[in-house]
Amino acid sequence: MLTKRRCMFEDDDRNFANPNRLYQLLLRSAGLLFLFAAVPGFAQTSDLLTTRAGHAATLLPSGLVLVTGGVDETGTTQASAELYNPATHTSVKTGGMMNAREHHTSTLLGDGTVLITGGDEQGNASSTAEIYDPSTGKFALTAQMHRAHTAHTATLLNNGNVLIVGGAVAEIYNIAPKPKFTETTGAPVVPRKDHAAVLLTEPSGDVLITGGYNGNQAQDTAELFSPGSQTFVLLKSLMTISRVLHSATRLSTGTVVITGGFSGTSPHTQIDFYDPATKTFSSGGNMLFPRASHRQVLLSNGEILIIGGTTFEGGILSANELYNPSTQQSISQGSLTINRAGHTATLLPDGNTYVAGGVTGGLTVNSAEIIDPANSSFTLTNPMNFPRALHTDTLLRNGMVLLTGGGNQAVFESTAEVFNPTNNTFTQVGSMLQPRESHTATLLQSGTEVLIAGGKSDSGDLTEAELYNVASMTFSATGSMNGGRSLDPAVLLTGGEVLVVGGRHGGRELNTAELYDPTSGTFTYTKGTLNKKRKRMPATLLMTGSVLVPGGEVINNGSGGATGRSTDTAEVFDHANQLFSPVGQMHQEREDNASIMLTDGSVLVTGGNKDDGPQDLYNPATGRFLAVGHLLNTRSRHRMVLLNSNWGKLKGDVLVIGGSSQGSGIFGGLFQALDSVEIYDPRTQKFDKFGTMVDARWGHTATQLTDGRILITGGTGAVTVSGTAEEVGP
Repeated sequence: MLTKRRCMFEDDDRNFANPNRLYQLLLRSAGLLFLFAAVPGFAQTSDLLTTRAGHAATLLPSGLVLVTGGVDETGTTQASAELYNPATHTSVKTGGMMNAREHHTSTLLGDGTVLITGGDEQGNASSTAEIYDPSTGKFALTAQMHRAHTAHTATLLNNGNVLIVGGAVAEIYNIAPKPKFTETTGAPVVPRKDHAAVLLTEPSGDVLITGGYNGNQAQDTAELFSPGSQTFVLLKSLMTISRVLHSATRLSTGTVVITGGFSGTSPHTQIDFYDPATKTFSSGGNMLFPRASHRQVLLSNGEILIIGGTTFEGGILSANELYNPSTQQSISQGSLTINRAGHTATLLPDGNTYVAGGVTGGLTVNSAEIIDPANSSFTLTNPMNFPRALHTDTLLRNGMVLLTGGGNQAVFESTAEVFNPTNNTFTQVGSMLQPRESHTATLLQSGTEVLIAGGKSDSGDLTEAELYNVASMTFSATGSMNGGRSLDPAVLLTGGEVLVVGGRHGGRELNTAELYDPTSGTFTYTKGTLNKKRKRMPATLLMTGSVLVPGGEVINNGSGGATGRSTDTAEVFDHANQLFSPVGQMHQEREDNASIMLTDGSVLVTGGNKDDGPQDLYNPATGRFLAVGHLLNTRSRHRMVLLNSNWGKLKGDVLVIGGSSQGSGIFGGLFQALDSVEIYDPRTQKFDKFGTMVDARWGHTATQLTDGRILITGGTGAVTVSGTAEEVGP
């Protein structure tokens, strides 16, 4: 939560070059408080026990996060400390520091204790240092530094000692034989404050020190500290801009990425690369937003999450971004629950990031939140060769995705193309024998062919079926269905046959179903028919080999004649006797709904109605539906994907992607397209925000690739059919 009190600082000038005024400016943004709703991947967690800015946070070996000091809303420097537990999402008090501090450092030592150095107490820089012992939860003073330091850096060296750099001097905290501080043999070439320091990779173990203030002047210089000689060497190469309050991160390659910062007029977007092999700086592109006092977190995939910060023209930022050092491109990564500067960001063992405290507008805050970077970023791939909606997607065993047919502004497509995930490109393959949309495409058990059946065409609902040969990338005819149909689902059964169920013919719902035998290449009607004529519904294969058919549009023989309406009924096809049997009713009437089997064998059924919930969970053992959480958005013609093991802790969760809300018709359906994506957690049975697609879509496809990425193609955004594709990945 946010405190109600005004910040004690008053901004009576615009002296941006004065480092002593910097936090006053950070703590004020035209006196306004901007609140932002939580977006995918960003979730509120328990508050800090007190408001804090200019505090420090350190991840302990236990997985807890130690948060120390800072300045509170009254302007009082704090000695208090607390521990955040990611498992319980709670914070508890731990022993207070011996001295109150803000703008201090907190460094985890090799023995699991934490070294706290320097900082500022009510305007006075401190030379004291203390040790936090997690086993006792207490702080104790350790050796005193030779000089007072604030807004300095502390870098853990490979030998276990700690380098302190700030002002015109540097010193080393020696852990053995007895803890003490010693001044380095050589002094920094340039006195620095509000700079950055990064330990370089072996074998050198040098420390790169960049930017900072020398007096009131922001620096574009950098120097290297050598632990062996304890001397500093000024680099000949300069950063592309002067920087203070910037952020720096070392990649696994050894390259250092330096972002943003401030040089006297406003924060910057520029990114620098430092190459330790050549000892030179080069441009690494630009961030989406100018930032200072932001935070960087290096993710396991090598990308950098850039969090919050301040831009004086626009105030304090909630917008975050994800920077890819390989492509030198940044993409939006959603927003924090509130805008923040002067906060901390701690990477947790589970890959999430704990963001705590800071300032927003004119307030110091005690709120905290968790960022899950695995689930919020959608990026465009190369475009498809043809715009298409109501087409099909089929994941092939070679990892590629086959797209067939679809509609393009009321023109039926016979084209097909294959998506290659290794280079994110689409390649056209042989065309189908029949143009079609709202058809089915099923990879056969052999993995060598895909059955394409039915669908709409200029001549009506098709009986024709054809096979796509994966090896030759060509289509050939196979036996036709006994009746034309579209808007029907198809399911590969455990025995290798393909079941097509219901749908429509000539605008009328069907209750028939057919089985395709890949050995003979023929379709035969099932012995039993559906209990209700249905179209626009899904079908899901159960672990038992039976098939659940929930919802859809059914015939309503009212006094006004036969009309269609959505239904809350469902039935199950038993493959052994080829009969359909009714099962328990759902909690909503649904058509154009979606269903997917979860890892425990239950089936989640979502959407296809005029409100957001409750949604339904089918239990095959009881034949009944359980009401689960409400969708965040009412949606139909959406897609669902069960996340695989590549998604780590999100494995088994379900993404609910795009779709349409109620609107005018095109291609016979709703078209007010949605760009929102939700995630369903089977453990809590609730839906949460996940992300926002680049384009709003209904009538699209969503395919999970073998590496966990989800490919989303085509669909309709408004009236225009899309030729774009995008993806999101773990």
